[in-house]
Amino acid sequence: MTDTTRLMSIGEFSSLTRISVRMLRHYDSHGVLIPAVVDEVSGYRRYLPEQTADAARIRRLRDVGFGVSAIGALLATAGTPAYTQALRLQRRVLEEELELGRPLTSVDRAPRRAACRWSRPRCRRAGRPRPRGW
Repeated sequence: MTDTTRLMSIGEFSSLTRISVRMLRHYDSHGVLIPAVVDEVSGYRRYLPEQTADAARIRRLRDVGFGVSAIGALLATAGTPAYTQALRLQRRVLEEELELGRPLTSVDRAPRRAACRWSRPRCRRAGRPRPRGW
């Protein structure tokens, strides 16, 4: 049985791991990062502190350009030669994109995501300052 005193809400887990609540729900629906407990009545998802390591691994894989289905497959092969080979292949893909002058998919999208986040009306209403240059 899971120790309920250590469980975190999806919002707490999201803040701790810097993965949005929407993406945590998406990962749950695809079986990539399943909550420790899901309340049968309310549907609330609760996570254990130990799951932050899994979340960090998922975030790193996403940041280098792997999709959700690929991340799920990679996590299933973690620690095997297939895992290492997939990482090497992705590294080659990213290096080729750099050589060809193409923008790196996940790396170049990050500043645009941040700009969109700061341009939302609710951020301006909350009185949060925008970062310089945005």
